[in-house]
Amino acid sequence: MYNTYTRHCFTINIAKTANWYAAKSSCESLGGYLARPREFSDNMFIGFRARGALHYRYKHTCIWIGLSDTEKEGDYRWTNGDSLNYTNWGFREPTGTPWQNCVAYDRDTDKWDDKDCYLKYGWVCQFELFYLIDVDLITTYPRYLITKGGMEEQHQMIKVVLMGHSFIRRLGEFMNEDETNSNLRLYANQFEVIVRARGGLRVPDLAIAASRELDFDANNGIVFLQIGGNDIKSRCNIHSIVSSITSFAQYLIHVKNVRHVLIGQLLRRRPDKVGHLYNGHVIKINIALDAWCSRSEYPIKFWKHRGFWSPDLNFLSRDGVHLKKEKYMLKYLQSIKSAVLHVSRL
Repeated sequence: MYNTYTRHCFTINIAKTANWYAAKSSCESLGGYLARPREFSDNMFIGFRARGALHYRYKHTCIWIGLSDTEKEGDYRWTNGDSLNYTNWGFREPTGTPWQNCVAYDRDTDKWDDKDCYLKYGWVCQFELFYLIDVDLITTYPRYLITKGGMEEQHQMIKVVLMGHSFIRRLGEFMNEDETNSNLRLYANQFEVIVRARGGLRVPDLAIAASRELDFDANNGIVFLQIGGNDIKSRCNIHSIVSSITSFAQYLIHVKNVRHVLIGQLLRRRPDKVGHLYNGHVIKINIALDAWCSRSEYPIKFWKHRGFWSPDLNFLSRDGVHLKKEKYMLKYLQSIKSAVLHVSRL
């Protein structure tokens, strides 16, 4: 895996487990070293990829990284001897327990924990890359081209990726059925709309390295993310869902080099189809996502869909989950179009 934001390369080993020392030796035998996530972007990149794989396949919840205080108690250093300038410790970590001297990333908390070095977990190796060309990233949408004759207006194509569960998949079908609705009704010479959706999609699905939903190139583009509705259960951890969605949004910014991420407001469903607690969870998640985006310094915006909050849920189709095709699918399209136009002007 290559983090294009920091230009670091990693491999995550989860199918096998080993103690910290054996994991360290394994990485070194391959010409690398146990990972040193020295900044937020690398830690998030490793964590997001690991969470998906650990969630689906294996019982263990941790992976070793190259940090320990094996030389001096309490003095945590990377395997090359460097001291810390960035940390991601969990609550009340490190504990300072004498026999817990090695550090692992914990999937359940998305934080670092000190562990007994002889416990067996997966591990992540890091490799140095050489002969990289340093290319400055484009950070704005160019509007004008300077020529000898002055300034000419220039429209650069902006890629827009619609990503999510069946709401987005059905929207894609709706756009394909009628040419007037294609491309989100956006000018085709200014915007290119790409749909990456799958029915039943959940946030952890996106963490799988081979996820086809991540097979796109939207460098400096916009992603509209409609996800989270399938992650809600009667006894769900709201904080975990919000954290997973916002972590993925940051992954899109840092790793996929997306310029803006829009997180679509979750919509309610009929209680007889999803249980009486579902809509209460939806409201709480929306409030938490809105609050997080308002505080965040990242170009990540929470987008509120208008016209989908009538008490009788008359915008839902017979299945009690999806939108009625007549009227409301077009309203949904227009909501996302407005969101895209809004951030494209920022």
